[in-house]
Amino acid sequence: MGFLDIDSPKFIPHEFHSKLLRSQIQYDDLLINLVGASIGRPCIFSRPNTPANVNQAVAVVTLDHSKILPEFALAQIMSAAGQQNLLGNRVEGARANISLANIRDFMLFTPSLELQKRFAAAAAVFNATTHHQETNVEKIETLFQTLLHRAFDGTLTAKWREGHTKDLLQEMEHQTKV
Repeated sequence: MGFLDIDSPKFIPHEFHSKLLRSQIQYDDLLINLVGASIGRPCIFSRPNTPANVNQAVAVVTLDHSKILPEFALAQIMSAAGQQNLLGNRVEGARANISLANIRDFMLFTPSLELQKRFAAAAAVFNATTHHQETNVEKIETLFQTLLHRAFDGTLTAKWREGHTKDLLQEMEHQTKV
């Protein structure tokens, strides 16, 4: 939702890409999943000078940047109201889907570009902060798992035990007597 995951890209020959004009995407195109578990999830294609295509399960929306910024359109589609508007028109069947007509009929609010730019700047700060927090949570989880592992394999307290061997032996003798 809001991000394009291309960690495992698929490649086609350039000649084939050249023939698939309707599936080609450009920098700043808005992509919206039409089918399946990720139905209605939008993102922005933010890879300049990267030839790419989508399949028929993804709508490609090329925006008029003189009227609306991609970040502003994305935020509207990702909003609860935007998702309700988009998904309220889905067709239930073997696989739920929304049509290209639903995408064409989707109404976007278009305030002045200045307001959209201010929104996009604030959203960028928010997204950067969120990403930073998520990264920190991952680091904390890794540290915690490392700590647990060291606690259970004995390496966490190895140096302490070496420095307190005499005290530990005395305590073991005392426990044995008791």
